[in-house]
Amino acid sequence: MSSSATTLFTTGVLMVFMAFWCVPLGRAQTYDRCQLASDLLHKYKLPANQISQWICLVRWESNFNTSAIGSLNADGSLDHGLFQISDLYWCDHAEGMDSACGVTCENLRNEDIKDDVICAKRIFRQHQHLTGNGFNAWVAWKLHCQGNTDSYTADCSTAKGSPSLTDDSSGADRERKPQSSAQPENPQQQQPNWLWSPFSQPIPTGWLFFWAQK
Repeated sequence: MSSSATTLFTTGVLMVFMAFWCVPLGRAQTYDRCQLASDLLHKYKLPANQISQWICLVRWESNFNTSAIGSLNADGSLDHGLFQISDLYWCDHAEGMDSACGVTCENLRNEDIKDDVICAKRIFRQHQHLTGNGFNAWVAWKLHCQGNTDSYTADCSTAKGSPSLTDDSSGADRERKPQSSAQPENPQQQQPNWLWSPFSQPIPTGWLFFWAQK
């Protein structure tokens, strides 16, 4: 091979290599622990009394990295994304149509965790039905999160006066405005009637008897 051909070949390889690294393959991020807790509670509406367990699970599964890929499992499968969801059943590497969650594994590894949360909820529901605890689907939860997990969110403040992340409330009543005990439920029913009407007063039965005899 001539020197000019070698130079062209080398240049081509370098261009392909640079193009590969410059093409974004889906953005990823490492979540802040408290930001994830807030998103799971407010944006994705997970129950407040489960948030600390989800945070503990994510900490030990992916260390808050949305692009994480686990080591090869014994059955040859890999786990993907924030919740380390298995490609054996829940996601696939084609168009997602053949997976239980209807999502590709690649989409579980980008910064948009909406599909991750939807899939994690589905996994949770299935194992809740099978075992009585949906968190049993994750090995990391069994190893690290079966005790009190409040410490994972104890220092996380909530925004705009929202309930505590360790509150037992699911947040369903968050928008309900408290009513003052001094305020009647229907103020109009409590207003005095200042207009006198003869029909608003009881009619003596004697008048009715006298009128009937006439």
